[in-house]
Amino acid sequence: MQTMIAMIIVSAMILFLILDRKKIVVHGLFPILYFALYKTRLGLNSMEWMARKIPRILKILGITGIITGFIGLTFITIELIRTTINILTQPSSMPGVMPVLPIKASGIFYVPPLYFIISIFVIAIVHEYGHGVIARSRNVPILSSGFAFVGLIIPIIPAAFVEPDEKKISQKNITTKLSVFAAGPFFNILLSLILILLLGFELPGLIPNSVTSTTSIYNLGGTATEIVILKELIVKTVTQDSPAEKGGMTVGERIISINDASVSSKEMPKIISTLKPGDEVKIKTTEKEYIIKAGVHPTEKTRGWLGISFDITTGFSDKALTKYGELGSTILVFLAEQVYWIIILSIGIGLFNLLPLGPLDGGRMLKSVLEIIIPERAVSWHNKISIFFLLIIATNILAGFL
Repeated sequence: MQTMIAMIIVSAMILFLILDRKKIVVHGLFPILYFALYKTRLGLNSMEWMARKIPRILKILGITGIITGFIGLTFITIELIRTTINILTQPSSMPGVMPVLPIKASGIFYVPPLYFIISIFVIAIVHEYGHGVIARSRNVPILSSGFAFVGLIIPIIPAAFVEPDEKKISQKNITTKLSVFAAGPFFNILLSLILILLLGFELPGLIPNSVTSTTSIYNLGGTATEIVILKELIVKTVTQDSPAEKGGMTVGERIISINDASVSSKEMPKIISTLKPGDEVKIKTTEKEYIIKAGVHPTEKTRGWLGISFDITTGFSDKALTKYGELGSTILVFLAEQVYWIIILSIGIGLFNLLPLGPLDGGRMLKSVLEIIIPERAVSWHNKISIFFLLIIATNILAGFL
C-alpha cells in the first residue's frame, strides 16, 4: 500500500512538471540528473508577518542558530574525520556518511519510499522557511519561494526552496550572514527537538501503548529489525560459539518471554536496549527455559550480545483492533513511524548541511568567518577545505558501497 501511494505521488509530480513545464526552471543534466524549480511567492507573506510581529524572538533564534550551527559544524567535522580514520585503519568500520535513498543497497541508508518522500518534503520546507524568516527579520529581501524536484529521469524527490537576495546578504554584517546561513540547519534540528519534547520517541501522546511501541530497534546478535507489535519470535540463526549456542539454544524455537517479559510487551525494548556484557538473560521458549550470560557485541563493546537472529511476525493487539479497527490502527502506526523518520532524518540532514563544504550552509558560514580573519586568502582556504571534505565524503560513501 505504501509503495503504491509513493508511486502515485511520483506520478503526480511528473504530471505537474508536464502541465506547468513553461514555468519550470531546470538545472543540471536533464534528464539524467537535474533539479527542477517552480517559482512562487508561497509563504513569503507569513515570513513578512513574523518578521514584523516577533522580531525579538527571531533575533534570539538567529543568534541561537549561529551558536548551534558552529557547535554542529565542529561536531560533524570531528566525527567525520574520526570515522574516516577508522575506515582507513579498520576496514570493517561503518562509514560516517551514507546516501539516504528509498532503495535497498549496500552503502545506502534505506528509508521506505513513502516515509522518504514525506520526510524529505517536510524537512526541506522547514529548512528553507528557516532561511527565509530569519533573512526577513534581518531586512534581507526574499526574491521568490517555491517547490523543487530532484530528478533522475523522473522526479523522485520533492523539495522546497527560498531565494534570498544574495547581493543584499553580501552587504550585511557578519552576524546577519551567519544567522541566515545557519537558520536552515538550526530549524531542522529544532524541529526534531520539538517533536521529541512533544511526543517522545514512543509518542505516548499520540499512540497508545496498546496500539504500538512505534519503531523500536531490537538487536540480539547484530540483526536489527524494526518492530511495531511483535506477535511471534522464532529463532532463525544461532551464531557459532555465541553465548546462545553455548547455552543450548537451537534454530526453530519459538520464544515466549525474555526476563519474564512477554514477546509483545512494552518492556521488551527496554530489556534488550539495556543489555550489557555479563548480564544473565532468562529466555523461555516452547522447548525449555535458558539462562544465558550475554557476551560482548562484536562491533559495539559496551553492548551485550547473545548471537541470535529471528523470523518475526507482527500485528496489532486485540485491544487496538477493538478500539480503533484495523484501518485506524494502521493509520496510527503510520503516523508514529513517519514522525520517527522525520526526527532521524531532520537531525542527520541538518548536521550534514553544517559541513564546512562549498555551497553547504556550513561552508558558507566558514567562508564568512574566513573573510573576516584572512580576507585576502579566504577564497583560497575555503576552496582547500571544501576539497578536503569532499574527498572525505567520497571516501566514506565509497567505503559503504565496498
